[in-house]
Amino acid sequence: AQTQDPGHEVLLDGYAVTAPVEEGRSGWGRVSVMVRGSELLPLAVQGEAWAGGGVIQFEVRWEPLDPADAYSEHVSRGRRHERRAAAGLIEALATALVGAVGGVVVDDDGFLIDLS
Repeated sequence: AQTQDPGHEVLLDGYAVTAPVEEGRSGWGRVSVMVRGSELLPLAVQGEAWAGGGVIQFEVRWEPLDPADAYSEHVSRGRRHERRAAAGLIEALATALVGAVGGVVVDDDGFLIDLS
């Protein structure tokens, strides 16, 4: 949320940047990087000293054109190529973010991920 009063500072809860999974593939979805402050943390990091009081959280996510494709077990060959490309882009983005700002990486289920 942000204030709309032009005389006051704009306060943001978070922001996001999106890009296509692969330039020139309009039928493929996009990948987004969302940034926000959070006090709700995955169980895997709740006990860490650095997590006390909340953290800045980056979320990198694939957004297929059809949301059902994100979790479907049976998809076309084209969707499998899209998923593979999105996974590679997400891994590269997560690696770059951790390299730049530090922290840890967790998956959708809250399990720690080792990017090395």
